[in-house]
Amino acid sequence: MPRSKFLLVLALLLLLSIPATAVLSDGHGLGEGTATVLDDAGMSDGLEVSLAGASAPDEGKEYAVWLANDDQSAFLRVGTLDVGEDGSASLTFDSSSAGYTGENLIATYSGFAISEEDAGSSPSGPTGQGAASDVLEGDTLDQARALVMAMADLRTQLKAASMNAGMAAEAESLEDVMSYVEMTAEGLDGAIEQAAAASAAAAAFGATGEEGSGRSVHAALAQTTAENAKTYAMMARDAAQAALDQDDVALAKIFVGPGGSSVVSLSSAALSGFDANGNTTLEGNEGGAMQAYRHAQQAVAWSPRAGGLPVLATPTPVATATPIPPPQPTAPGLPGVGGDTVSPVVLMAIAAAAGLLVIGGTMSIRNRTRRVRIKS
Repeated sequence: MPRSKFLLVLALLLLLSIPATAVLSDGHGLGEGTATVLDDAGMSDGLEVSLAGASAPDEGKEYAVWLANDDQSAFLRVGTLDVGEDGSASLTFDSSSAGYTGENLIATYSGFAISEEDAGSSPSGPTGQGAASDVLEGDTLDQARALVMAMADLRTQLKAASMNAGMAAEAESLEDVMSYVEMTAEGLDGAIEQAAAASAAAAAFGATGEEGSGRSVHAALAQTTAENAKTYAMMARDAAQAALDQDDVALAKIFVGPGGSSVVSLSSAALSGFDANGNTTLEGNEGGAMQAYRHAQQAVAWSPRAGGLPVLATPTPVATATPIPPPQPTAPGLPGVGGDTVSPVVLMAIAAAAGLLVIGGTMSIRNRTRRVRIKS
């Protein structure tokens, strides 16, 4: 190849490589991390963002953090992300933050995004370069919401059961003790069923994540702790039944507790877990409904990656055929409005009358003809 052509080809290749090089060396990565919902004043009403390996925004710019609803028609700005010298970045959104609404964030929003905006600006949604984002979509979104709700319901039911168990322990009369124990037993029955449903929800959602990912790890822990809660709830229910079998208040209270293996202690373990090995730390297989709920929130966390939110496809409108009413019979000169209004009986009467007119006319003509012949 002549040298001139070779140089031209080389120059062309260099020109084509410039955009890719610019993108790869942009230097605006936000590293890796998570955005996890948390409970503050309500259920899943707060958000905790934690990133590592982030680079600072351009001068005069800032990182705005957003949540997007399912169709990206509404955004909630949860704050501005500050990047430290070591590349770490964190943000907590709670009831003390500007823009706090108290709504359940995982139930309302499915997308998480960080965009580079003009410092001090207040757009209603991301307008600048998309630095990082993540979206829960389709069946994964449905399963994520179902998991958190299932664990929340389990926690609520065991809170009520544990409270009633405590009231039974404080009651003095046999009648009051039995009343509270019955309510506790009913609540535990419901919690046992709910724990099974919550465990299944954790298994289903965990299957959507890669092995070893935060999603699969925390979903597995949520499943394990939900099963723990179920086991303790079953033991507490058995203790409650033993208390109900007593006809003496002192004997009944032995089973009610708060001693070991009592309704009170076992209900508490089902709700809050139990440090079985005594190392002052609730490990994965020692938690209860409270820990299962938190693991569920961690399992559904967003894991932002470089780039903005994906552009949603606009649904193609489907034409709907306009129904055409069946034609109605019409009389000459009259519009066909409504149904047939002439009954068969009337039609028969009209036909009979016409027949009589014909017969009568014929007979009249014959009679006239006879009279003319007779005269002639």
